[in-house]
Amino acid sequence: RASLATGAALDAGGVGKGIALDAIAVELRRGGATGAFLDFGGSSQLAFGRSEAGEPWRVAVAGIEPGPILGTIALDGALATSRSRPAGDASGPIVDPRDGSLVAEPRLATCVATSAAVADAWSTALFVLSSAALARAETYGVTAVVQAAGGPPVSSPGFARALVSLERIRETLPMLDVLLHGCFVATGRVRKRNCRWEVTERCKRSLDELNRKYG
Repeated sequence: RASLATGAALDAGGVGKGIALDAIAVELRRGGATGAFLDFGGSSQLAFGRSEAGEPWRVAVAGIEPGPILGTIALDGALATSRSRPAGDASGPIVDPRDGSLVAEPRLATCVATSAAVADAWSTALFVLSSAALARAETYGVTAVVQAAGGPPVSSPGFARALVSLERIRETLPMLDVLLHGCFVATGRVRKRNCRWEVTERCKRSLDELNRKYG
């Protein structure tokens, strides 16, 4: 049995957007939608199926510092982020429920789960508990990354496998070009040579766009 201290109240703000996203996704599927990407302000997102181009919904994962992103993931489920708010922000700080203290240290936690409400709840919990709880989160099917100011991002194994960093994209492009070039020169077919150019240029354009936005 749980009880509230005098003067305390329950507020669904920590999971409210996730609950709404899950409900919207149910209605979309019920209406026949085979793919959708829903974004509630960047901190709560849900995706299922594929885009109109037949590609996975790829989402940029921010780090604690403004500027370069940590990388991208193909989202088929829900993603939620909890992070420190600047002084005076109307949304206020996150409170550690164990002792009622404010979590003053700049910190960020991003979670991926099958449910948006679950992702929301776990991102707030991991914001408080930090990397010590990553293994516990994975036992519930939640993958995550946490980062404190001045420190490196720490990922659960599942999140690390899903994350495609900008460094990995940069490393892949030259190898992709070499492999495709060898294949297409060997066949000598103009159609495949054009395909090689299109695929390589598309990858490069995607990387350039990521760098312009977040690099």
